Amino acid sequence: MENQNKRAFLLLFGIPLAILVLILLAQSSGLIQTDFLASEDENTVEGDTVQLGKIDFYISMDTVLMAAEESGKPVYVYVDSDYCSWCKKFEAESFHDERVVEMLNSDFERLSVNNARNPSVASGLNIRGTPTGVFLRADGSEIAGMRVVGYVDTDAFLSRLDDVANSE
Repeated sequence: MENQNKRAFLLLFGIPLAILVLILLAQSSGLIQTDFLASEDENTVEGDTVQLGKIDFYISMDTVLMAAEESGKPVYVYVDSDYCSWCKKFEAESFHDERVVEMLNSDFERLSVNNARNPSVASGLNIRGTPTGVFLRADGSEIAGMRVVGYVDTDAFLSRLDDVANSE
């Protein structure tokens, strides 16, 4: 009977503990990468804006719509989620590209929405997946046919930005 108890204890606690120790050793030695979804530069929030890559985004729909009304520019809404690897790839490529940075800063007001932290805005925009880019007029209505759903490369994104900037 005592042998059965030792086996049960080993199976329940010993093996999982050994696996955990191996994982921690591999992680500390760099064999396992645990930050693969983290972007190279952390997104920083200051006041009512967040910086993604080299671009400042508002984090409030009301604030961005007021800015759009004052500037007469359309709004680019970027919707992401915390564990979206395609979002991180898009941000690392497009939001660091000087052509994108220049065009977004000069021709658009910008809003960043995290799907998990602000589900009401994402739901109101009918977001079904991330990353998603939505283009709005200053009155909050969506510019039809311009939505970007899923990952797109920088050149395709620039083309869409150009289409929107020249349509409004």
